Amino acid sequence: MNSKDQVTGEIYRYGLYENVGEYYTENNSAVPSGKIGKTTGHARHVRQTDQIPLVFGVRFGYDFRIHGLPDDSVTLKCVVTHPPITRHDGKTQTRFEYETEFKVVDGIVENGASYYINHDYEMVAGTWTRSYYYEGKLILHKTFEVSSRYKIKPQDVTY
Repeated sequence: MNSKDQVTGEIYRYGLYENVGEYYTENNSAVPSGKIGKTTGHARHVRQTDQIPLVFGVRFGYDFRIHGLPDDSVTLKCVVTHPPITRHDGKTQTRFEYETEFKVVDGIVENGASYYINHDYEMVAGTWTRSYYYEGKLILHKTFEVSSRYKIKPQDVTY
């Protein structure tokens, strides 16, 4: 097995995305809505930016590669921090985390991660971050500033 010190990550694209394919959810009590959104297709990159318009239906995140992993599959911890959100169950939170498994090919994971604002209570301005950890080591980290002062273009939003 490879040492975690040999594992490196790169974010090669980030910003606004749109859903391609059918959108569906899976239960996950860690996230504010209680569900993680997925698509049968993929998330198509629309515009490179870390300034995210605060509008219902906006999706933002990044595409990444992680190198130096053992082949087969790997479990990574994802940590998202955000301004205070009062969840669907009445609890207020400023972060959530969960573990997710990725397929590794030739020592590399290539994938994407995004957040889709599709509930009224998620409409909060401020700093949002998404980080991935491998065996406790920070591998990826990106900060986005979400604000109503940033302009939206019609193609930036998926409903």
